[in-house]
Amino acid sequence: MPDIVLRWFVTTLAILIVPALVSGVRVESFMSALAMAAVLGVINAIVRPVLIVLTFPLTVLSLGFFLLVINAVTFMMAGGIVSGMKVDSFGAAFFAALIVTLVSWIVNLSIKKSESGRSRVVIRTKTKSSGGEPVFELHSKDGKKWE
Repeated sequence: MPDIVLRWFVTTLAILIVPALVSGVRVESFMSALAMAAVLGVINAIVRPVLIVLTFPLTVLSLGFFLLVINAVTFMMAGGIVSGMKVDSFGAAFFAALIVTLVSWIVNLSIKKSESGRSRVVIRTKTKSSGGEPVFELHSKDGKKWE
């Protein structure tokens, strides 16, 4: 599966999780979440860099925390464009963007390229015979274990 399609699907799943955790966000269907992920990707590629440049002094003064505000603004913009997606307030957009970012980041960390160049998700757990609780192992591109 091409890398961009896999990341699009991960973002879609993260968007589907948000309404269960944030009361001010509603997603009507899977197709709405899929469209939201696509629009959010386009906005993050085009509009977000412009917003970052324009607000650079604020970002520096806030030690980077203003980027969370930019994420919320882009989430609200995407929610306003996609029918079937409703974002009630800035606070809801802030927490929704935070959740989507964290879920996407964690899952994208576990996406690994195989020897054939294809992406795959790698989650390894210890077996009962080795003792202990399940452990998730994440590996970097150069093969080092991050644990």
